[in-house]
Amino acid sequence: MKLKSLFYIILAITIFNCTKDKNNLTDVDRVFLNKTVDSIFELDQNTRLTFNIIDKKFGLNRNTFGKSEGFKRQYLDSLTYPLYKKSVDSIWSILKVNDSLNTKLLIDITKKYGFPNNKRLGVAQSKAYKIFSHAPRFYSKDVENLVIEEHKAGRMIEFKKEYILWHVNGRNGNPPMSGHRGEAIWQEPLDRNNR
Repeated sequence: MKLKSLFYIILAITIFNCTKDKNNLTDVDRVFLNKTVDSIFELDQNTRLTFNIIDKKFGLNRNTFGKSEGFKRQYLDSLTYPLYKKSVDSIWSILKVNDSLNTKLLIDITKKYGFPNNKRLGVAQSKAYKIFSHAPRFYSKDVENLVIEEHKAGRMIEFKKEYILWHVNGRNGNPPMSGHRGEAIWQEPLDRNNR
């Protein structure tokens, strides 16, 4: 008799877990997701901040991050530049691995729990969308399909969806801005010839 009861309990738990509603998170899920998203984001940002440390170490001011190599080369002499380039290249290799792992983890989390937005996590701002915005190109179709699905399911506002899509599709044109109700507002590109 105890074995039969145990079987029914296991069956009920299995059915409950298989039919779990992605729109409702348990307190345990919420704590797990908050800690996971925070740790992924912290790793992401700490790696990116290393570029600023390298720039400072080589005497470049903070405004050179993201500038072309030629732009930076003009600030460094011919002996210092190769050391700088080697340092930056080593961080890029780490960053690419981090971005891949973080994206894969967030894809898996989103498929299982739904997108961890701020309302669902009970926080002022979810950092999850920033992780998707750093997704490597080979994940772009997975991320694109997932964010469209999550937006349709109501777990992602339009602005976050469009912002992520703008990133994973090559950052062409101006990024979207957020409207008062979370809608995406697109700016017309500036015509630099008619000022």
